[in-house]
Amino acid sequence: MIPPDTSPGQQPGPEFENSPLPAAMLAVARADTSANRHMLYQALLKTWFMVPMREMPAAAPGFHDVDENTAAKFSLEHDGDGNPVLPVFTDEEALRNWNPDIAWIAMQGPGFFRVVAGTAAADIVINPFEPENPASKMIRPGGRVTRWEFELLAQGLDPQDKVDGTE
Repeated sequence: MIPPDTSPGQQPGPEFENSPLPAAMLAVARADTSANRHMLYQALLKTWFMVPMREMPAAAPGFHDVDENTAAKFSLEHDGDGNPVLPVFTDEEALRNWNPDIAWIAMQGPGFFRVVAGTAAADIVINPFEPENPASKMIRPGGRVTRWEFELLAQGLDPQDKVDGTE
């Protein structure tokens, strides 16, 4: 979804508080347990992600249905191994740390993961930064969501259930 503008009479855009996701990522980094993974996947399903776009959709700012052309405008990048990845961000400061000028849209939950599943992305990279750029540094917890994980999240499923055999 594209966040709405804040003109008079418009509803405010989505809240990018997203505090459960960074906390859940840190919990998994400290102790990669089944319980912490469940907490992480539940946070991922509720998080509003800022998705960099190569070009903005033609529609005016505001909430809109995502069409089949939206994913084609995602700014897919390549990781160090040459794999296509989709960088996403939990807040605008993290996005601007990565690229100060890029356009973005906001997307949330299984709908976000369904759209990403329709791309060539091997992974979703959360809150990346540019280590070659001295102005860019790690300012938020980050991580990767692999294709098998986001394909399950796209269905509203918790990937940890598959790992635990409780699916």
